[in-house]
Amino acid sequence: MFFWKRKKKEEPKARVAVESFSIVTLEVSTMSSLIELEAVRTEGGAEVSVYGKHWGSDERYLRGRAECGADEVLSLLNECDLIGWDGFVGEHPAGLLDGGMFMLNATVNGDRQVSASGSGINPGSIDRLEDGLFSIVREKGQEFEEP
Repeated sequence: MFFWKRKKKEEPKARVAVESFSIVTLEVSTMSSLIELEAVRTEGGAEVSVYGKHWGSDERYLRGRAECGADEVLSLLNECDLIGWDGFVGEHPAGLLDGGMFMLNATVNGDRQVSASGSGINPGSIDRLEDGLFSIVREKGQEFEEP
């Protein structure tokens, strides 16, 4: 008789709070668009920018920018458990013909580097981060037309 070894249930990792940030960059691409969202800590708070990119080019163009309080960005980063994403690599599932891709790079809590990427698979809260950064620009900033 065979007894299958049960997998030991792993305890969930404790969330690590983002207490400060220097820069957070989230690049999101689909079959039809490529955007980059960036939050940069400034002396008076934070600056959130939305950039567009053309396929095949590293050059980006400004689509919108807003200034806000650093606490607003910190709250969003913690709501999304940004540090919990560190090291995430979502490999493109076989048979998936379409799907979004993302790449995240951030410097938080002094000099801690957080990076994550995925194709077709992403941390569940990535949409919340993307929507939250877009909302800051829409509500508090200026949007620009594509060139």
